[in-house]
Amino acid sequence: MRSWEGVSVFDTYGAARDNAQKWKWGPGEYLAEVVIPDDLPVTYDGPHARGHYDLHDVPAEALLGCVTRVMHAPTTPTLPRRT
Repeated sequence: MRSWEGVSVFDTYGAARDNAQKWKWGPGEYLAEVVIPDDLPVTYDGPHARGHYDLHDVPAEALLGCVTRVMHAPTTPTLPRRT
């Protein structure tokens, strides 16, 4: 039950994309890159299989503030390098 209450994240873009593709993009076609600062109070469970984690105890608005970019996963096979 705890896993269902958390926010599902992966430690690599490839793992997140593979998971979404496995479910025929059911979780969504867009993937957000999230960089969590060390001082953000968040707890997590993981890593689980394929680099999966569940984030807990973090307000949604705080997590939204950690999004650094969003990619359309079906048309972005690898994470683009930052320029």
